[in-house]
Amino acid sequence: MPKTEKSPAPEDPRRPLEIRIQVLATQAQALALQDVLGAAICGAELDHDGPCRMAWTTDVNTDLPKKDRKFLRKLLGPVETWENTAVNKSLGIVDESSG
Repeated sequence: MPKTEKSPAPEDPRRPLEIRIQVLATQAQALALQDVLGAAICGAELDHDGPCRMAWTTDVNTDLPKKDRKFLRKLLGPVETWENTAVNKSLGIVDESSG
């Protein structure tokens, strides 16, 4: 059988990039927010058939170095935010202590 030459794939203009989002939140809130961000990036519900809008991945890092934790608390601590229960409700987090 004669060998067939594969035509070269068109050049992929994409390149790996990172969008970093740092939050001051509970671990449950960060995990729920990860799903919200994933759905926004993907363009569909997280468990869907078919392709995503673009290739992506997310990660929640709960083991930040002390200097980074201190910096982020100083940076984000003064920011006015919703009450914790309102944040949980908006992210679909059920308060296990109330039921």
